[in-house]
Amino acid sequence: SPVSRSTGPGRRISLAAGGVAALLAVFLIISRESRLGTALLVDRQRSIAVLPLKNYIDDNKGRSHLPDETTELLTTELAKSKQFRVVSRTTASRYRDTTSSLPEIARTLGVRWIVEGGVGAEGNRVYIKLRAVDSLSDRKVFADVYDCERGQLLEVNTKAARSIESAIEANLRSEQ
Repeated sequence: SPVSRSTGPGRRISLAAGGVAALLAVFLIISRESRLGTALLVDRQRSIAVLPLKNYIDDNKGRSHLPDETTELLTTELAKSKQFRVVSRTTASRYRDTTSSLPEIARTLGVRWIVEGGVGAEGNRVYIKLRAVDSLSDRKVFADVYDCERGQLLEVNTKAARSIESAIEANLRSEQ
């Protein structure tokens, strides 16, 4: 037996209510996505990734771990600040030997600021070369070289992190 399909006023009201519900759902999704996009844009302005520091140590004196240790310390020191979101060392480590551009890396990681550099050693001295780059312009906003004894790595990374934060803050203020 054929199924009866109602075309009366009750059916039309149900269809209209379903249409309104569907439109409301679409509006809420678009509104939420827009807020998320704005939040991500604001968040990106205050987001940093520390790329694995290059190893300029060419010796067999057990110092080859210093670039990784320095990357870890710098990432941790930057993460202590509540002013910036810092990408984890594990996530950033996939860019150790990349040929991708800094703006491309930043876009993939959802950050604006990239810290790059390298670590070298000579005798008992450690040299840390750091640069902070604005991925929007691919322009350096900070560059410095730190020279210290091995035992001063934590102190030097703390100082470097505060200097990087200050340079980025100054850049952000100048944009307002």
